[in-house]
Amino acid sequence: MPLDSLKASLILCNVPTTNSDAARRFYATLLGVDVDDFARGLNDAVESYFVPISDDGVDLTVTQRYVDEERLTCYFAVEDLAGTLEALRDSHGKVVVEPQSVKVGPERARRFYEEAAKRAGVTVGDTVGTMSVLLDPDGNHVGLMQLEEFAQAHFKVGRFAQKLSDDRLEEHTTAREAGGEV
Repeated sequence: MPLDSLKASLILCNVPTTNSDAARRFYATLLGVDVDDFARGLNDAVESYFVPISDDGVDLTVTQRYVDEERLTCYFAVEDLAGTLEALRDSHGKVVVEPQSVKVGPERARRFYEEAAKRAGVTVGDTVGTMSVLLDPDGNHVGLMQLEEFAQAHFKVGRFAQKLSDDRLEEHTTAREAGGEV
């Protein structure tokens, strides 16, 4: 499959923490932003903060840790969560969080999404989408989300996806063709 038609797009990296102040300072330093650039998450039931880390919709979130085993997890948007889970199970993945709906959250979250939806000409529903978490063959956490259209607009995936630039595709093709000679 060509790189310009990927089946999954990175949408966020979630950092679970027991000390959000320290974690936000650490990641603000790493990213070269001010700690105040982290916005409070939109769900009052969970202490979380986020900051955009790319122009193409990827966020870094710092979220309260629920269990000691929780690790930094990259979440990918996919069009068909059930089909992707089946394919990844066949590729030695192990589901550790079964698919579950992610609610939009309180009224302030709805207002946030309504602004993004309005710009994209779509409607906000009650859920952002459905998520699941797997372990890859080496035990790394991988998150998947099948997003509703308004959330796709926010993260710039699905029909709102930005394509890789021709320059980036050409660089990758050159590196791939060079094999071990690079």
